[in-house]
Amino acid sequence: MPRPMNAHIGGMRQYVEWEFPGEVRDTWWDEDTRAPVFEVVHETKCHHVIVDMGFIRAYQDAVAFLRTSELADYMREARAQERRFLVLEERGEVHIRSTSL
Repeated sequence: MPRPMNAHIGGMRQYVEWEFPGEVRDTWWDEDTRAPVFEVVHETKCHHVIVDMGFIRAYQDAVAFLRTSELADYMREARAQERRFLVLEERGEVHIRSTSL
């Protein structure tokens, strides 16, 4: 499965940086999940946002769907915890799964 274009990843990173200014520390391609990962650090706690390739393929403008999702709200609620957020598409809807990091 090919990696998404850099423009898609760049757009998603810009969105995360807009929601959490100064808190996005790193972005990388994870070979195990075969998806881009965005690391967001709130003071001493860390979140990883993993955007599933199925989500990116399902939505031509994945960034717009991230904006309308509840991802930012979930991340703000979990600031005191280290969490991994997986953004995916299931049956035509955006779903976010959260697990301990």
